[in-house]
Amino acid sequence: MKRKLICSIMSVILIFSSFLSVTAFAESGSTECEYPFVLIRGMDFNGLYVDIGTENEEECLKPITFTGVIRTVFNALGGYIKTGTLDGFTDPILDYVNEIMGSMACDENGNSVYNVSSPEYPLAVSNYPELLEALADSTSEQGILKEAVEEYGAENVYYMVYDWRLDPLDNCDKLYDLIELAKSEHDAEKVNLVCCSMGGIITDAYLYKYGCESFNKIIFDSTVFCGTELRFNFFLLFGTDFFGYF
Repeated sequence: MKRKLICSIMSVILIFSSFLSVTAFAESGSTECEYPFVLIRGMDFNGLYVDIGTENEEECLKPITFTGVIRTVFNALGGYIKTGTLDGFTDPILDYVNEIMGSMACDENGNSVYNVSSPEYPLAVSNYPELLEALADSTSEQGILKEAVEEYGAENVYYMVYDWRLDPLDNCDKLYDLIELAKSEHDAEKVNLVCCSMGGIITDAYLYKYGCESFNKIIFDSTVFCGTELRFNFFLLFGTDFFGYF
């Protein structure tokens, strides 16, 4: 029963964390791009879609509604009063969480139960006018992407979005392909890379699998592999001026 309660609490935290964002800023201006710039975004609950590219396409994460929350609260309280057990309280909460996030489910082997994927940008950002248009008022990782485009030009910037449910060692193969393309298109031996949150884990997997020869510099932003102390010390040294660091 304690496990169900913990699952309920964690599910609520995960849902609401998807609506939080942190904005990163850089100085404006045009900078000569010696190396291609690659950005790997973090985990994005809103970035997964069922049947993407078809007429049945829809976001995996369903909206949280006032009606749904009130219904769940009453059902949870009613379940506890009726059964006198923790299960009676947590089951309606877990049912509502499944209603919101159930499309993201994987089976016991880690395979997606539904036809779920994320948008992909296997070429330079300049090839995706719809993405560039969406950057106008962007924050969080796309705010960094917006600044990078302004600094270096969209033809020099690459953006990796991924299915965060998959093994990082599988996702890092896509990062390898993106880096090799960027190097090839710009006749460069290395790239500069910013990886945000879970994107840092994918970068770790890349370093483990492919080594570090393809990188000029890497910035890990909000990646937890060495805990919050490393991130705190990093920002004491460099602040959020990523592009000044490069």
